[in-house]
Amino acid sequence: HMRWVYDRIWEYFDRTRHRPWAEVVAFARDATGDLALDLCSGNGRHVPALVDAGFRVVALDLCRPLLASAGRQNVPVAPDLVLGDALRLPVQDGAFDLVLMIAGLHHLPSAGDRLQALREMRRVMTPEGRALVSAWGLHQRRVPEDDMRRDLRTPWGHVHLNDPHDRFIPWKGPDGTVHRYYHLFTPEEMDALVARVFPSRRVFVSGDNVFAEVSPAGKDTTAGDRLRTVLGPP
Repeated sequence: HMRWVYDRIWEYFDRTRHRPWAEVVAFARDATGDLALDLCSGNGRHVPALVDAGFRVVALDLCRPLLASAGRQNVPVAPDLVLGDALRLPVQDGAFDLVLMIAGLHHLPSAGDRLQALREMRRVMTPEGRALVSAWGLHQRRVPEDDMRRDLRTPWGHVHLNDPHDRFIPWKGPDGTVHRYYHLFTPEEMDALVARVFPSRRVFVSGDNVFAEVSPAGKDTTAGDRLRTVLGPP
């Protein structure tokens, strides 16, 4: 459903989403390393911030048109583009010094999927790497509760959301309204989730979003020529 939604709204989404988040800019500026993965990258609005911080960027998303927009960002070194799934990352272990997953975790439709995405994130990070994850918070000031839905008729049938933190939230564009699925987080839930994967973590709230800054633990290993081999053989 979410892939279908973004394939419908991508053009208006692309036109209205350009400015990088301040939290991402600050995080990237303080990070070190060579290679960054922008998971659920959308139109690549955060690619320039990563490039400005000195990273070569791999952008991954499920929406082909938005991914193409990420490749058109005005940066000295264009990102490598991967059409892929955050639950099954097509990259090798221990490849990335920095990982972003901004406004993507809340679109994954089950607790198991969200946990798997974090496990995949850890798998592809260097032992000393850092990641920043964000999700919408439970108490939204910008979307009235009356606009949120627990039931929705989709092209694949009727869906009822049982989790009390799950919502269908309207996206209103020039071509009409579609509903995006969200799992809305409390800081406590975010902390409990990331703690299952990342021993080193810091959870904080900014605006209507819940963030987790995380890092894996473990012995450092040699990843070889990660910049060349991260995407596998040509």
